[in-house]
Amino acid sequence: MARQSRRFNPAADHRPALRDFDPSELRGVLGHAFFTALVTDFKAKGRRLIPQLRKERRQDYLKLVFALLPKSFRIFDIDLPRITEEEEAEFRRVLEQARDQLAQKRRQAQQQSATNP
Repeated sequence: MARQSRRFNPAADHRPALRDFDPSELRGVLGHAFFTALVTDFKAKGRRLIPQLRKERRQDYLKLVFALLPKSFRIFDIDLPRITEEEEAEFRRVLEQARDQLAQKRRQAQQQSATNP
């Protein structure tokens, strides 16, 4: 006897609710409910929290701004001047020095916090 597949097949289901199920319709309903809740939350707390986000988590504030900007305002082509290999190596050296200095400062701060609890 052949083994029956347990995979969900809404077209083969005899129940009309499952046969007519459309996941994209559900996403639309959920999306509408989510944005309605988001607008309600923003009206209640958003005006106060946006300046706080800008001060405390500047990178997330900028992500939010860029995500909400219309595509027509986004810059896709940035014309950078040509640099020589020597200039590129110098940029890389300066960045590596800055990274190392930052890492050293973090280690020192961790050591100080460990010795002064």
